Amino acid sequence: VFAMSPDKTVEALVTRHGFRVLTWPPGESEAEWLSSVVNHVRPYAAVFDTRVEGGAAAVRAVRQTGCLTAVVDDASERRLEADLAFYPPAPQAFRLEWRGAQTQKFIGWDWAVLGAEPLPYRPRAENSAPNVLVTMGGSDPLAQTVPAVRALSRVLGTHRLTVAVGQGFSSRPDILRAIRQSPGPLTILDGVEDLRPAMAGADLAVSMFGVTAYELAAHGVPALYLTLTDDHARSAQAFVDAGLGRIAGAAGCGEVAIADAARELLNDPNSRIAMAAAGLRTVDGRGAARIASYIAERLQSGTRRKAG
Repeated sequence: VFAMSPDKTVEALVTRHGFRVLTWPPGESEAEWLSSVVNHVRPYAAVFDTRVEGGAAAVRAVRQTGCLTAVVDDASERRLEADLAFYPPAPQAFRLEWRGAQTQKFIGWDWAVLGAEPLPYRPRAENSAPNVLVTMGGSDPLAQTVPAVRALSRVLGTHRLTVAVGQGFSSRPDILRAIRQSPGPLTILDGVEDLRPAMAGADLAVSMFGVTAYELAAHGVPALYLTLTDDHARSAQAFVDAGLGRIAGAAGCGEVAIADAARELLNDPNSRIAMAAAGLRTVDGRGAARIASYIAERLQSGTRRKAG
C-alpha cells in the first residue's frame, strides 16, 4: 500500500502496477494521517521515502504501533526515529550524526535503490562508432539537454547520439526542434519511460546526476555528470572515486566544458573500458530487492529495534 501526497501522475504510475494508493488529506498532520492509515491497513512494516519536512513525529507515531520502520536515503530527523536506515555511499551519509539513536544503519553501494533492475550486460562492439546517450531526467529543470547535444556536436570524430526527452520537459516542441538540428546520426527518445535499452546500448552518457547515475553504472556505461547543487557534487564525487565516471561540471557550465570532457573520454577507450567494468562490479541494481529481503528477515525473526 502506498501512502502519499496527492499527485495524479505518480498515483497513476503506482496503480498501473497494481498497488493500492491512499492520499494525504488536506488539514491533517502527517503523523495523525499515517497513524490512522496504520490502524486501518495493519502493516507489518513501513518504508519512508519522502522529503516532507518535520517527519520525525510521523515515523515515531508509526513505530509506536509496533510497525517496523525504515527510511531510504534520508538525512532528516526521520532516520533517528526509524528502526532501519539505508543509504548509498555518498560522503554525506558517512558524516551523519546518530547520537542517541537506536537505528540500525546500512551504507554502501549494495543499498542503492534503482528504478528497475538493469538489463543483462552486452559487450560493446569493437571498432564501431561510439553511441553517446544524453539524459537529463524526466523534466530537465535547468534545460541542459540542448547545450549537451550542441557540445557533443563539437567533439571531433564519428559518434552517434541518443537523446532522451522526458514528458516533463518544458517547451518540448522547441527542444525537439533544436535537437534535430544536430549533425550526424541522431536518435530521439521522446517521452520513453524505460531507458534501460538505451543505456544497454550506450558507450558513454552525459547525464544530470541523480538516480540515473546508478542506473548507468549498473549497465556498465561510463558517464559524465552535470550537478545541480553542491550536495549533488559531493555525492557525484563518490562515483568518481569508485571509477564509474567523471564530473563534467555544474549545470550551466557551458558547451565548451561538456565538449572537452566528452572529447577526452571518447579518445580514451581504455578509461571507458575500466569505467564500464567498475560500474558492473560496483552497482548490481538489486538494492531495492536487498532492502526488501532484509526487512522480511527482520519481520520473520520477530526482532524490531537494534542498536545501530
